[in-house]
Amino acid sequence: MIGSIIAYIYAALFAFAASYTMFTTKKMPIWLYILNILAAVLIVLNFMSIIWLILGLGLALYVGVLNGKITLGKVHPSHFLVKIVISTIIVLMVYRKI
Repeated sequence: MIGSIIAYIYAALFAFAASYTMFTTKKMPIWLYILNILAAVLIVLNFMSIIWLILGLGLALYVGVLNGKITLGKVHPSHFLVKIVISTIIVLMVYRKI
């Protein structure tokens, strides 16, 4: 239960960050923005199946690297590591129904 709520919050923050970057910096291509929103939607679908959550978080990790490379010109390994840890915790919480 709490895991799903955290997943929803994470998806909302992920979509907000993508939208903010898209409309303020103008550095994000539309295809990358769509991938960001798709990742958020898949995360929200975790109530249907944990597979959607895993796919959404995996896509979020992938586009996170693309976001860093395209909008900032580099990827921050520490930021990527934190996203992996958070994603793992969310999957475990949803899977164990915490």
